[in-house]
Amino acid sequence: MLAEVSIIEHDAASNQGTESMPKKIEMTREYVAEWIGYDPLSGKFTWLKAPARAIRAGSEAGSMKSVTTTASKRFYRYIVFQGVDTPAARVAWLLHYGEWPSVPVQFIDGDSANLRIDNLKLPRFPTAKSMKDGRRVYKMPLEQQRHYGLKRYYGMTGEQYGSMMAEQKGVCAICQKPETAIFKGTPKVMHVDHCHTTNRIRALLCGSCNGMLGLAKDSPETLRAAADYIEKYAALADNVVALTKKDA
Repeated sequence: MLAEVSIIEHDAASNQGTESMPKKIEMTREYVAEWIGYDPLSGKFTWLKAPARAIRAGSEAGSMKSVTTTASKRFYRYIVFQGVDTPAARVAWLLHYGEWPSVPVQFIDGDSANLRIDNLKLPRFPTAKSMKDGRRVYKMPLEQQRHYGLKRYYGMTGEQYGSMMAEQKGVCAICQKPETAIFKGTPKVMHVDHCHTTNRIRALLCGSCNGMLGLAKDSPETLRAAADYIEKYAALADNVVALTKKDA
């Protein structure tokens, strides 16, 4: 990534490169802005000064390159400056906001060719990085997994989930108790309960109550019959039904 480059100073007298003391140029906004122009409304980049003999000042900066992942193949604009190939979205962020983004820039509409500043954003969640067998491994944080899971399966945001939890005062909408199930040392989050017929979100339930509705197939008749059954036998003195000879 473009942030700082080393330029080998040339000794005109000896006509030799002095590699022992490379001059480091910090790629600040001011320095990059001397060479590259950026229009935040159109997302276009222009060379203000010719970076090479084959490139003229005033020409469009950068070119589209394909990036293949395990999921898909997409095209992104890259700008080669001072020998470093940098995503144009990062350059746009620098020129508009005055600093290099600390994480990869994302495209709000999903179009990697749309480099207008109002289409660029930084990830909401930090990226967890680790090394495994000499390789850099990126892992989606648990909070991020939950956020995208809510969006994918229920069409709701983390803020909406938090509002529902606050309205329910942190307890299950049925049993009025907090979640007691533990996963990896911490309580599980409440389940988002929805109607399987209309897909309408109803409330947040603990794992036990959510499972109860699922086993009863959301049938009010089954659940009422179960409640009557429990109350009926709870009313018996010994709570035991004697077996008949036929049952034996």
